[in-house]
Amino acid sequence: MICFAIAFILLVVVGCATEQEALEQTSRQPASNILDYRGEVSGKNDRSTLSFSDQGAWFSFGLPSVGDTIVGFKGPFLMQMENGVWMSSQYIDFQPNLRGRQLSCVASTSHASHLSAVFANDTFEVSLSVYFSSGRTAITEFNVKNVSRKLQSLVPHCRLAFWEDFPVKVKESKEGLWFILGESRSGLMLQLLNGKCELREENDAYTLSIPEEKLLPDSSVCYTFATTSVVYGDSYLQELEALENGSYDLLKERLEEKDQELNMVLQRRLPIAESYHNVVEKCLWTLQNNWRVASGELRHQGLFPSYHYEWFHGYWAWDSWKHAVALALFNPELAKEQVRAMYSYMDDSGFIPDCVYRDTTIEPHNYRNTKPPLSGWAIWEIYKADQDTLFLSEMYERLCLQHSWWYLHRDYDQDGMCEYGSTDGTLIAAKWESGMDNAVRFDESALNRMNEKSYTLNQESVDLNAYLLAEKRYIVQISEVLGKQKELVQWREDFETRLPQFQNQFYDEKSGWFYDTSLDGSEFIEVKGCEGWTPLWAKLATKSQAKSVMNTMMSDAFNQKVPFQTLDANHSLFKPDRGYWRGPVWLDQTYFGIQGLKNYSFDAEANQAIQKVLNNCEGLNEPGPAIRENYHPITGEGMEAYNFSWSAAHILLMLTDL
Repeated sequence: MICFAIAFILLVVVGCATEQEALEQTSRQPASNILDYRGEVSGKNDRSTLSFSDQGAWFSFGLPSVGDTIVGFKGPFLMQMENGVWMSSQYIDFQPNLRGRQLSCVASTSHASHLSAVFANDTFEVSLSVYFSSGRTAITEFNVKNVSRKLQSLVPHCRLAFWEDFPVKVKESKEGLWFILGESRSGLMLQLLNGKCELREENDAYTLSIPEEKLLPDSSVCYTFATTSVVYGDSYLQELEALENGSYDLLKERLEEKDQELNMVLQRRLPIAESYHNVVEKCLWTLQNNWRVASGELRHQGLFPSYHYEWFHGYWAWDSWKHAVALALFNPELAKEQVRAMYSYMDDSGFIPDCVYRDTTIEPHNYRNTKPPLSGWAIWEIYKADQDTLFLSEMYERLCLQHSWWYLHRDYDQDGMCEYGSTDGTLIAAKWESGMDNAVRFDESALNRMNEKSYTLNQESVDLNAYLLAEKRYIVQISEVLGKQKELVQWREDFETRLPQFQNQFYDEKSGWFYDTSLDGSEFIEVKGCEGWTPLWAKLATKSQAKSVMNTMMSDAFNQKVPFQTLDANHSLFKPDRGYWRGPVWLDQTYFGIQGLKNYSFDAEANQAIQKVLNNCEGLNEPGPAIRENYHPITGEGMEAYNFSWSAAHILLMLTDL
């Protein structure tokens, strides 16, 4: 088994250390087993285990456990079929000699770059590794070593196994073996890249036989297989050509790539305490596993909210903006693709759909509503990362059009303050547009009709208008970089005109909190929720307003074991246990709160909140457990979806602002 050690510079200094001093500190190897990919797969729809993917692939693998006797990796888990199904518990079982004693797994390890395992008996040791050479192909190596003291006959066989109810056809061709999935034109191709094999079918079971070899004591031979995913509508000819030409031996490149990404985050800002480096890696692994290349209806690369959850196999608008901000820390090009992925669906009016999917025969795109306007934030943060003015130029007109859409289609009384709404006239879609689907502040809301495609709630939301004012600021900054002086003046005047209106309308002097209001702005919807600190994140509050909000945030109303949850803990409808937006902690909103505190120099309070998040979110700072969709504010229990992208994204942002 080949061992890989890539050293990298580790930032371990604290306090007043300079960046150069930090870079001179002791190096360490990248961590392993940050996420646990082991576990039994009981059927094609089993969602109890995590799986490993990379390079945006649409399929993934799990690790065998110590004691397993099927020599191979779990899976694959196919995300191009239905909404994710397991093709097999372990579709390749590599046996060096069918007449020999059974091998069992003695070690299994996960890395950011690959998975590895070792199987052994008293004759052979088989070291396995799997990594992704591209977004279409995984390379699996079986390195067989003779550990006995005499010459051994190596007669390799690969048993191919699929679920009994799994719709797959196996077909042999000159390229390799085709696994055709159901009635679709998608499937997998399996090739032995450094040898010949013969397919045998007996009683609906398939075996690959590989020519016999003689193996001296302590000598080894490696068998390299490629598994290539072919998705309907995609071209894979270049992939086949690359494999034929040997352009697949990229594990060293993957190792260096993961090392570089980790260092880009660790060196972003000083210091990230060494005790939190594993958290950084867990966030990076989480985002990596949710990465998908363009396929079908998805025109650009991007991230799922969670591959692990059945209904999250697509791109959502405000998830995408948040993912892009974090991706800019270590992969600005992928961040740009995430932004383009949603903007490619913007219509001529500036409307961007809520979410889009690869296969609309499974689930249609959602045009019933959009999501909060955070793309300006994402675009600006990407520019800050790599100074790419061409990207700013590409997005500028589209960003302005998207921004203006809100005032044309979500400002019922045309007073300059907007409302969430829907395109289909349903109240539920209007609530969804906020992203806070069942938030208590919407319990008594109703709809007004602007026109046949525009309906708005009868309340003006503080967070929506804070996002819009923040976006005006970003457009001003982008205009300045691009030298658009006339537009810059207009956008700045627009911002300065609306700011006093915002501060006066949404802030309640009596309670010291920002609230949604009635449509005419005369009444507060007195529900203290996480939207109340959005003005601090957007830098819209006065100093005195910010101090009052901070005092409430740091009280028992919001400063629980894990801060800052979505609803005041003293509210009668507070439901911290799986209440969705009626009590749990969503880490995007916690980040907005923390950054808002920092914007007004409440650094001690912000850092206290960060430490509580990092130390009290269940499993976050431990090897193995997945990052969750939301967390119980009082117990720290992780809830809802596993392997959740925007939670990982905002933890990274918290850490780089620490």
